[in-house]
Amino acid sequence: EDLGVPVRPLPRLRYPEDLPPGRFERDFVARSEPCIIEGLAADWAAIWDPACSWLDGRRWDALLGDEMLDCGFDPEDGRMMHFGDDVGEPSVLFNPGRLRMPAWAFVEAGRLRQEILRLRRGGEDPSRQPGLRARLGREVEVQNMPFLSIEQDSPLQYFAPVRCKMRDLIPLSFYLSHDTFALPEELRRDLGPQAPGLLPGWGSPNSSR
Repeated sequence: EDLGVPVRPLPRLRYPEDLPPGRFERDFVARSEPCIIEGLAADWAAIWDPACSWLDGRRWDALLGDEMLDCGFDPEDGRMMHFGDDVGEPSVLFNPGRLRMPAWAFVEAGRLRQEILRLRRGGEDPSRQPGLRARLGREVEVQNMPFLSIEQDSPLQYFAPVRCKMRDLIPLSFYLSHDTFALPEELRRDLGPQAPGLLPGWGSPNSSR
């Protein structure tokens, strides 16, 4: 509220005791109401099994490393865009950007953000940390990827690989373009399907993500 942004408290629910069958769809999905759900992923091996833990990132380092991932990102101003916006008839939401990068860079971008926030919360100046500066200056090769396909008149120069530094990636918020299907089978087994626990239809391949 001090920043001029309207806020309101969100209901915090514990799965499964606070969410009997039908409640999530009736009280939240149907009304487009947000909520915070705790315990929905408690049975994931990535959380409870030390051998498969994702909490420190070492499993990603061991299984992915230099493998390439397609990562979506949103515009700098946070706008969400639709096909048909130019004629005033928006329909299908589309992904504003997609960047292909090594898996290590995808993970490192998150780690760098965490480190910068930790330093700022502690009253320290991130720019005065030599180790952090070195990590931000590490070079990485990335490639802009088309959302659907490249057409005959597409400007191909925009899809050539380019080299940048990790600091160039920090302002963007990345997510896996193909969700967990972008990961190898061994990592996918670390996760359980959380959506069907809330709404059975979300467990089918044809359901909306």
